[in-house]
Amino acid sequence: MKRFHLGILTFALSTLVYAQAAPETLPAAEPLKIETEAPTKNSVKLRIYNSGYAYNGENDAWAETRVTLTYFENLFEPTLLFDINPEIAFKVGAGLLIPFDQEQKVSRYYPVVQTKLKRHTWSFELGSLDGHHNYPAPLLDPLTTLVPQIRLGGINQIPVVNETFPTGKHTHGRYEYGFSLKWFDTDADGELYFNWQLPDNTNHRERFDVGLIQNAARSSFPYYMGLHYWHNGGHENPHPIEITENYTLGLGLKNDTYTALYLASYLIPDRSQSQNNVFGHALYFAYRWWVWGWQIMPQLFVSDELRVAANRFVSVEGDPFFRVPLYIGLNITKEWQIVEALQIKLSFVNGFYQTDRSKFNPKIARYDQMVRLDFMYDINL
Repeated sequence: MKRFHLGILTFALSTLVYAQAAPETLPAAEPLKIETEAPTKNSVKLRIYNSGYAYNGENDAWAETRVTLTYFENLFEPTLLFDINPEIAFKVGAGLLIPFDQEQKVSRYYPVVQTKLKRHTWSFELGSLDGHHNYPAPLLDPLTTLVPQIRLGGINQIPVVNETFPTGKHTHGRYEYGFSLKWFDTDADGELYFNWQLPDNTNHRERFDVGLIQNAARSSFPYYMGLHYWHNGGHENPHPIEITENYTLGLGLKNDTYTALYLASYLIPDRSQSQNNVFGHALYFAYRWWVWGWQIMPQLFVSDELRVAANRFVSVEGDPFFRVPLYIGLNITKEWQIVEALQIKLSFVNGFYQTDRSKFNPKIARYDQMVRLDFMYDINL
């Protein structure tokens, strides 16, 4: 494991008016969950989860961190759940990715193997992670909770404008492997996790990310802190770029209704070339309200890149549209619960973004659409 250091990032914060909380929904929210009480004795269940989705991107920035403009896929995930007692559970199964086309049948499969310890105030996951980390879109792309193959990278696995699509390897998507420690009380939740993304044994390189999150979303002062570290590198064999690192921070207020955060990032494209390091920071605001069952969420992202060109905010794992000087967005989402085990979601992700810090072009727009059908059913064995 490579030694890495974490700098101390200064912060500033603008506050937002507090409003009545309501359930949070993101453009690529976590799948439907059917909660059940912990068993008092051994139980075995077969969980059938199936998600069919079409995510269509209409924009000019997808190639920076997306595999394609349109994800039209079916994800079938059968798992066996073994509840030994209220505190110990095991899960084993697989996720099968089936693109909707005439050429590929099952394009990829992902093992699901997890051991979970559950207590009143904390839980620990080892193996496959449940995911759904509490990060805003600038720090973690919401599509990460939905799409198994979301990204491509270049030589240093940082997708940037001057690299040619579609070189590189797939990186972070829905399936994560490592460990996660979560804690919770009446007002706050937290998580520390490690996600092992890619061991490249041929070249003796590795890629992983580490996250630390604390959020008092249910308190009268919903403070939020999110730290994220991303690493790609190795030393044993010669490589054009030995180690690439990305540190990000979100600090401020966040609950199910509003978000007001100061964001900072430190990108090290090549640890041996410190002159190329980039420090950036930004402000991010979002607000949610509901009209006739539709969730309306305006967003505002303002980067210090507007003032100083070198101060570009970059989160390798974040939504690529928050790598620009200015982003003004409006997300619209509606969910329908057809039956207990079946949910349909329709989302529109819209926004204007400024790629040139000196002028604003209203023709540079994003209007993505998503339709998604989730089925989840438990069968007692």
